[in-house]
Order: sequence, then C-alpha cells, then structure tokens
Amino acid sequence: MLSVIVNQNDPRLSTWLASRWGGKTTERPAPKSAHTQFRWKLTGPTALALLNDIRPFTVIKAEQIDVARKFQSKVTRSPTPLTVAQIDERLALKLELSALKKQRFKRHFP
Repeated sequence: MLSVIVNQNDPRLSTWLASRWGGKTTERPAPKSAHTQFRWKLTGPTALALLNDIRPFTVIKAEQIDVARKFQSKVTRSPTPLTVAQIDERLALKLELSALKKQRFKRHFP
C-alpha cells in the first residue's frame, strides 16, 4: 500500500495537511536534535488523491510521484491472491521508487 510521509520541525504544515487530506500526525523527539519532529502520514487511496492534487505543481519529486501513482493503481482489494506477474510488477515499481528517493543531484554553478 502506498504511504506519503512528511516530517517537519514546525507543526503548522502537518496540521494543515491533516486538515486538507486527513491522515495521521504524530509528534516525537527529532533524531540527533533538541527539536520535536512532527510526522504526517497518509496511506492508500487518500495518498493517491493527494499525489494527484499536487502533481501539476511538482518539479523535484515529479518522477517519484509518477511511479508512486503507478504503484497505487496496481493495488486492489481483491480477495483473489496476486499472480507472480503482479507481485513482480509491484516489486519493480517499489524498487524504482526507492532508487529515485536515493538519487543525489550534483549542483552545477557557472
């Protein structure tokens, strides 16, 4: 199942996101910091609705959103077990998304 997670030190963003799309907000100590971290999480079809809403405005995360949307389109609530091909397709999309999240872009300055 698709999940969208946003971590911030300022609670205003997670509060606004929860008021707009729902989801769950949690609070915890930030790792290696004296700050509090606010984490907002949205899953499943609601996460897909969020990604559909924000996709026209994205630049940096556009590829990740496209792969995540494709992944969620493959998720069904069918009682029928998944085929090997369906499992392989979902796994390939998950791995593609993980690779995109790990990409680092070099900055080129004139």
